[in-house]
Amino acid sequence: MSTDASESPATAEAPAPEPPAPPATLVPAIGDIEVPIHCFHCDGHYLVPARHVRTGNVLFCPHCKGSYVVNTSVYDAVHRVVREFHAALVHEFGTVTVDAAPAEAAERVAAVLPAVRDAVGAALAGIRPPGAPRKPAGIFG
Repeated sequence: MSTDASESPATAEAPAPEPPAPPATLVPAIGDIEVPIHCFHCDGHYLVPARHVRTGNVLFCPHCKGSYVVNTSVYDAVHRVVREFHAALVHEFGTVTVDAAPAEAAERVAAVLPAVRDAVGAALAGIRPPGAPRKPAGIFG
């Protein structure tokens, strides 16, 4: 059995160094924006990142452990509002990094996030989630 000098471990290539992480931008990623969910079981509210609000996902209330299934109507309402606000923030602040941002810019971004929560809450107010109780319709439906 002969060994070839080209297969020796000393000639193996070293792994390439990882590229540096991009600097953190002032505007949060669209999936990191937290949106309010209203629990119809205990009437509580809790926040979840927008990336978890997908059709078919099951969200659990931290207060009562009740389940909330995200349907297409909920997904569309949440992501329409989040996309609009995120686009406005990106248009205004662009790719300004956290280090280069003035303090008032960070405060303005932080002030917009509660407005996003309010707008999502208003959009979800008219949508009845699956499994939520409803009044009996009567004999003629």
